[in-house]
Amino acid sequence: MPRRPRLRFAPLLVLAAALTACGRDHGLGVQSTTSTSSGATTTAGSTSSGTGGSSSTGTGAGGTSEPPGPTRVTVVNGVNDYDAIRVCFLPYPAGDPGAKPWPAAATGLLFAHAAVLDLAVDLPANTDVQPTIFAGDLSKIAGKTCAQALALAASGNDDAGTTAPILAAALAVLPTSVFTSEKSLLLAPIGCMGGPDHDDASAMVGCGDSYTPSTPTVNLIALGMSRKTDPVHVAFQVVNASVAVEPTDFGIKSSIMGAGILTLATALPTGGIEPKPPFTTLTVNELGAPEKVSIKTYLNGQGMMFPTSDTLMGEAFKNGTVASTQLANGEGYVLVAVGAAPNIPAGPFWHKLTYSLIKANP
Repeated sequence: MPRRPRLRFAPLLVLAAALTACGRDHGLGVQSTTSTSSGATTTAGSTSSGTGGSSSTGTGAGGTSEPPGPTRVTVVNGVNDYDAIRVCFLPYPAGDPGAKPWPAAATGLLFAHAAVLDLAVDLPANTDVQPTIFAGDLSKIAGKTCAQALALAASGNDDAGTTAPILAAALAVLPTSVFTSEKSLLLAPIGCMGGPDHDDASAMVGCGDSYTPSTPTVNLIALGMSRKTDPVHVAFQVVNASVAVEPTDFGIKSSIMGAGILTLATALPTGGIEPKPPFTTLTVNELGAPEKVSIKTYLNGQGMMFPTSDTLMGEAFKNGTVASTQLANGEGYVLVAVGAAPNIPAGPFWHKLTYSLIKANP
């Protein structure tokens, strides 16, 4: 059985950012950092890239620029090989030893679930921030500071092969400008963290092609969600927040009998958000019973004939921050796809493909 490493520093996977008048995506200035378990920085670099995918056939939401608004940050847990995570949002480069893991509840943020940060309470002020995620037996870090949790995670890599009760992974550094960007942001830790017993011949379908227990695929998506809306329709975007879902077409089908399948996004890669502007073809009434609306995936380029997965939106309501009774014309929502590859059942330690529905402008 492989031993659990001390503290993993994930490589960067950050795609998407602000939606601008020219229709391009611009990086959030996120920095990828790797480090030894002692915390000494060994490499750092900046990167940004577009999200890929093409706009859907939904009607535009009007206008060419994003509506202004205060910065909002929604977190969705896409870490696929544990049931829940907690996060330390640490000042970078020097972490605060007194900081406490988020959320405050010892049970953490469940897989596919979402929560909105209180920027004044949950994040350190006026500094770059490095999210560090914890998984495993989260009860072991109840009441502990981030420094104590990190020490516990690092305690399992000794010569005797002692296994720590939790794992930790430090993710990409978010510059302080992200939190004053006046955008509605999504942060989604994704992939698999690995560890003892997280080994299976089929693990790639849940954790990505490069996954092994000793080479985890945990990463971070940070992107901007559109605040554009249409006063008489519901606005939707979709995010591919799974390392196991290759560039894929996403469709939506009303629960009304005889309704056709409408395209939300095509060739949407991991870290992508589409369409831009948001899909605004349907009203609340035209969706029918919201819990029975179908979210479908298709092989890219094969047309909307043979779905590779079919998920009821009821799952997205259960996981996200929006209740089915809260859907309203003139409001915007984002479907965040997390979990395994389409049409793959839950495995020994990974979850099946599912969705979280969050407000585009919480």
